[in-house]
Amino acid sequence: VWRDKRADMSFLPTEPVRQQYLRLGFKPEQLMVSGFPIREDIVIPTTPKTVGDKVHILMVNPSINLQKNLRFVRELAQIERAEIKFVCGRDERLYQALHQEKLNNPQLDKVEIYGFIKNMPELLSWAEILLTKAGPNMLLEGTRSGTAVVVTGHIPGQEAHNYEYITANGCGASCENPKKIKQLIQNWLDNNVLQVYLQNTLRAGGNNGTQAITDYIFDICQKTVL
Repeated sequence: VWRDKRADMSFLPTEPVRQQYLRLGFKPEQLMVSGFPIREDIVIPTTPKTVGDKVHILMVNPSINLQKNLRFVRELAQIERAEIKFVCGRDERLYQALHQEKLNNPQLDKVEIYGFIKNMPELLSWAEILLTKAGPNMLLEGTRSGTAVVVTGHIPGQEAHNYEYITANGCGASCENPKKIKQLIQNWLDNNVLQVYLQNTLRAGGNNGTQAITDYIFDICQKTVL
């Protein structure tokens, strides 16, 4: 959500966010609480995921810092039960660095590395844990798919408090320090914390605002044509 008073309409995820905008001087007619648009092909579980002998960890470019990304994957690869898939998106530099790291570190044999993908719903369905930056799309898609989330980074300013969605709903934690990530996940596994988070994802908020936004734009188009 961008705070720009020049916009005819700002679509907001929640009423508390609307109140923030009003305090900043936005006019009520500029604001609509729509919920956040979430892709419709995410598989929504009816029962919580369960953890088996292996724990499946999906990493979606966890940090804007290349070296932190490498440190995160090194630490997680030390967890004996972990199977890891790392999505780099269009970050070719990270993609190449991870492949080089894998050549030099036998522990990373358990890590599968991807560039740009089109099967995110499939990977989210596979994972019990998602590590990602605090972008709202990934946080909502993670919980919507029944996956526990660790928020591992954020873009300064606009994403600083997004992790609170995860912690307030009891769906995971925030951990931006690679040195602490192994102990965090190991504690989840040893003390059944992960299973609690997986259960909580079924009640997490995050309604889909796609329809409300689409209807608004469609109405504008009709009026323009007429």
